[in-house]
Amino acid sequence: MTIDLIRELKSELIISTPELKKRVVIISQADKLNIESQNALLKLLEEPREDVLFILETHTLEPIISTIKSRCWIINFNPLNPDDVENFLIQKFSNQIEQAIISKVCSKFNGENLSELIETLYEFIELKKRDEEIDLNDDSNKISFIELFRYLYLSNFYKSISYLDQFNILVDRREAVNFLNELLKFCYLVLKTKLSEENKETDLIKLSRVIDETKFQKVISYLANSQQYVENYINLSLIFIKLFILIKNSFIKN
Repeated sequence: MTIDLIRELKSELIISTPELKKRVVIISQADKLNIESQNALLKLLEEPREDVLFILETHTLEPIISTIKSRCWIINFNPLNPDDVENFLIQKFSNQIEQAIISKVCSKFNGENLSELIETLYEFIELKKRDEEIDLNDDSNKISFIELFRYLYLSNFYKSISYLDQFNILVDRREAVNFLNELLKFCYLVLKTKLSEENKETDLIKLSRVIDETKFQKVISYLANSQQYVENYINLSLIFIKLFILIKNSFIKN
């Protein structure tokens, strides 16, 4: 939750709701709030409304500032059982995702990351929807981007830029849009492989294992808006430099 969302929450809570006797605000992963956001939240907790109950969920109290902790009633829960988590997620998602994929995602459960696993499964559902919009198996005008990602993984930006020369995309805006659309398809395929590893291409599996799926979502979001960037940027090179930085930052650091 960002500071802007907390400010928006404050505005919402100011509004009286006579039809509701109580309102409950649940803040998940409160330990991930930065100091600025925590201080904004503190102001809400310092002047609580009688009809509002705040529930802060966290796996560790250490990042939470003491002034927030002093205003909360701390309740500890026993760790979740991995089998119970898997059964719960299978029951919740089995009509949308294959059970084998749910089990694979659940294998990453460490006792503290249930919300992250649920986010991952929702991402996979979104990818399945994208499959209907974008044919990831379409081989027409297909470009292999493994080489480009290898250059970026090795921080070789010179070869990465040189790689683009063969496609004439730094001078032709139409070619740039086509290239970025193909790269978007490829990135969806990488993320899908990351979540399921159902793809049989060895290079693609290797690539998917060295990316951070959360950071890689930023790459996909950037590519999804790429046509707008191509239309508005005078220098096409700037678009690709920023893209390369996003891709480079999405790799898992050893």
